[in-house]
Amino acid sequence: MMAEIGYRDKRELLSPESQVDIWSPAKINPVLQILRKRPDGFHDLFLHLVPISLYDRLSFTPQTSGGVRFQSTGRPVMVEPEYNLAVRAVRAFEQATQQTVHLKLHLEKHIPDGAGLGGGSSDAAAVLRVLNHLHGNRLSASMLHMLAVGLGADVPFFLDPQPCEATGRGEALCPLPDYPCLPLVVLKPPFSSSTAEAYDNCQPLEESPPHPPDSPQALEAMLCNRFELTLRNRFPELEVLKSKLRSVGAIGASVSGSGSAVFGIFEDVDTRDDAATQLHQTVDAEVFSCRMLTGPDAQHLFDSGPSGE
Repeated sequence: MMAEIGYRDKRELLSPESQVDIWSPAKINPVLQILRKRPDGFHDLFLHLVPISLYDRLSFTPQTSGGVRFQSTGRPVMVEPEYNLAVRAVRAFEQATQQTVHLKLHLEKHIPDGAGLGGGSSDAAAVLRVLNHLHGNRLSASMLHMLAVGLGADVPFFLDPQPCEATGRGEALCPLPDYPCLPLVVLKPPFSSSTAEAYDNCQPLEESPPHPPDSPQALEAMLCNRFELTLRNRFPELEVLKSKLRSVGAIGASVSGSGSAVFGIFEDVDTRDDAATQLHQTVDAEVFSCRMLTGPDAQHLFDSGPSGE
């Protein structure tokens, strides 16, 4: 169930020029099985989706007129504003409510694009949640979910980010409250991977879904990503990065989503931090030290901001 956004004073938020900040997390996929291609052209999946402590930040300033004024800073955004998922989420909300949104929307981009980390989807979900709050929660949770599905398969997960099992296209979610939440290092090489191309080249395989892990060792044993079979031919560097992560203490490593980011899981923060220091000096990739998030962790994104590492 979606937790209510914990702002202090709703009246203040509805006044012009009062700013609302929200942190939208990235995700990893410890499990990604591609089961079959469907008649509608999509694929049936079995996924584990886990939010992580790598964030974009969105700032919302309500206005009395002027429509939506979108600005992005930080990492370059490669699409025109109207095609950005955050702006598309505004348009979807306007259409659903038959109400014009007047807003300054500032995206401070930190999550790499084309990495399989879900940054754009997370931004879109944050926009839907905040707009619904600012407009008196006009849309039900089921309606928000429907809008999210229309924006992208990962967007529903980010409406209430917590470890989940996902089926269908990834939109049918079941929380996994006892998921091990471990330290991570995420590596983003200097190239991106196209999700569409990854699906075009994938080889579906009917597999039995694994049971939810109850320990770091169980999580390491179940790491799998069906995309890796084709990604390793196009991007052999990904296997090198996985080997590098294991060589500095990761108990397991995998590609997230359709790539190109690779993550390593660690049993403790000290080992993770030592590994990140070494990797900064030895790999041709951006290095992000972070951790998996729980449901309570994620709620801080809507009130007091991100929790520590």
